Amino acid sequence: MESKYTAHILFNDQPLETQSSDNLNRLAARVINNIETLYPSAYGEIRDNRLGKVIERFRRTACD
Repeated sequence: MESKYTAHILFNDQPLETQSSDNLNRLAARVINNIETLYPSAYGEIRDNRLGKVIERFRRTACD
């Protein structure tokens, strides 16, 4: 059975990492953590597999 959500971390529209989970909060936390620690120039998005739509987007921003 397919997970409810799929997260992608991308750089220049090229996938760096893909993860799936039924728990949106845990998946979002993993994406944010990986962008902050492993891929600072990347961005992430989470798709609802049932709807086929992106429901969350993440990117790192510079501090002032």
